[in-house]
Amino acid sequence: MHEQALAEGIVRWAIEAALGRGGSRVKLLEIRYALGHVDPDSLRMLLEAAALGTPAEGAELRLEGFLTRHTCLACGKEFQAPRQGSPECPRCSSPALAADARPEVYLEALEYE
Repeated sequence: MHEQALAEGIVRWAIEAALGRGGSRVKLLEIRYALGHVDPDSLRMLLEAAALGTPAEGAELRLEGFLTRHTCLACGKEFQAPRQGSPECPRCSSPALAADARPEVYLEALEYE
């Protein structure tokens, strides 16, 4: 499962970052995810499962969705993509789009002690 690998990678990176900076446990993970591309409930469950038995177990999880931005390659219009379905340009209806560079899921902030 794609989201499981993302969750495991985020937890692993957070633990390595906390321990590498002298921390002993992860207190908070702030995570951003693309609306319409990632199910936040599943992501939360997978993050909690990945943290079990690790220094990240019990960490507060703050998840916040964002709309993906696109640029139409035909007319140059910039717009936010809808939450569902394949977007097309609202100005010229072209499906030829360039999405912003943010990944579907990423760690925005980390707190540890």
